[in-house]
Amino acid sequence: MDEYDFFFCPKCGEGLHPDEHRSLACNSCGLRMFVNPKPTNAAIIRNKEGAVLLVKRKLDPKKGFWDVPGGFVDIKETIEQSVEREIHEELCAKVESMRYVGSTNGRYLFGEINYYSVCMWFEVALDNEEEIESGDDVVEVAWFDENEIPWDRIAFKGVVDGLKNWL
Repeated sequence: MDEYDFFFCPKCGEGLHPDEHRSLACNSCGLRMFVNPKPTNAAIIRNKEGAVLLVKRKLDPKKGFWDVPGGFVDIKETIEQSVEREIHEELCAKVESMRYVGSTNGRYLFGEINYYSVCMWFEVALDNEEEIESGDDVVEVAWFDENEIPWDRIAFKGVVDGLKNWL
């Protein structure tokens, strides 16, 4: 069951097993639990010189590693609203425009559980890139030329994949 990190039924506490419907099933109470990816967003932001903006993570997982601005989609939030919120939280900035470029998938280890994610990538232009500052879960913001991106210090494989796909 390496693709699932859930072993016990959240309803009755008995054991779960994978079934033929790509879900987890409980033989005791009949619950079927689907393990679906969590929606996330990622922003590719370039300045006038073409450099790419990266943020250094303040918190685990991957504290101290570089990432792109982005994060999880909240309940009752569209993907576009989540991009705007994350940009405001992490960069203290406003989105001027955004354009969807593609998606990646990944896994996100948090609290000893591996969560699957599907990340929607956007090219984002900011209202005023000169006023960017580190926000709530960011310790540093920096611009990198493409040939200077610290690939070995990027937080997640999905971020590496997205950057390599759309830069």
